[in-house]
Amino acid sequence: MGRYHRFKHHALRCHLLLRRIVMDFSFTEEQRMFQDTVRKFAEKEIAPRCEEMDREEHFDMDLWEKAKPLGLHSLGILPEDGGGLTDYLTMALYSEELCKVDAGVCVT
Repeated sequence: MGRYHRFKHHALRCHLLLRRIVMDFSFTEEQRMFQDTVRKFAEKEIAPRCEEMDREEHFDMDLWEKAKPLGLHSLGILPEDGGGLTDYLTMALYSEELCKVDAGVCVT
């Protein structure tokens, strides 16, 4: 590869890198509030029960009922089907906060 060709290839690559779409991963105020809500719910409601649920290999449906008023039970469901579908970053925050306390509850 000649010197000119290498330069041309490098210049084209730099140009493409500059045109790359950059995704903003900073949280909105609403997402921060949601994260805090999930964290508090997990610490208050899930943490005291996680050992018992693991030991007995069951999910406490009472947690599901307590999650409903907070809108935590239907995040992946379309609004027209009664859910509160949200963006991927908010779903990641939800999963992260639940997994900190009990990964089993997060995937249930």
